[in-house]
Amino acid sequence: MRPRVFTAIKEMIGLQDPEVCFQCRRCTSGCPVAFLESDYRPHRIVTEVNLGRFEKLLDSDVIWKCTRCYKCTEYCPQRVAPSDVVLALQALATEKKGLLGEYRKMIEKVAETGFSFEVMEVADRDFEFYDRDSLGLPELKSPSKMSILGKIVKKLGGVE
Repeated sequence: MRPRVFTAIKEMIGLQDPEVCFQCRRCTSGCPVAFLESDYRPHRIVTEVNLGRFEKLLDSDVIWKCTRCYKCTEYCPQRVAPSDVVLALQALATEKKGLLGEYRKMIEKVAETGFSFEVMEVADRDFEFYDRDSLGLPELKSPSKMSILGKIVKKLGGVE
């Protein structure tokens, strides 16, 4: 009998089935994060799930390295969708431990300003810096109903 965590992952990912993975490693060969991070290997994550080693994954930071480019899903001949497995693991880790500090800060920033980023300068190849005004871009304005939107974002983001 499979543990509750495996059942939860299967429910979250829908039609994709991590159990049909035969470790061809095509997902890892197409993953840009795997190219840069030696500890991130989508095929290994799927294997850990199939072997029932969930706690190790839920407690590690490796599941937070996925960029959601979905190349692993495109490359997979079995339609395992490792990105969906990682997303399900992230949801379970958040349920278990709460939001990571960075995500909490981003949600609070969106709730406060309507943007998930700070307005900043950009640099060109010669390291000349430009702001929105010098590029002829209009000033960024927060949504008009920011107080209402902020409450909704905090509630949906689990910050409230």
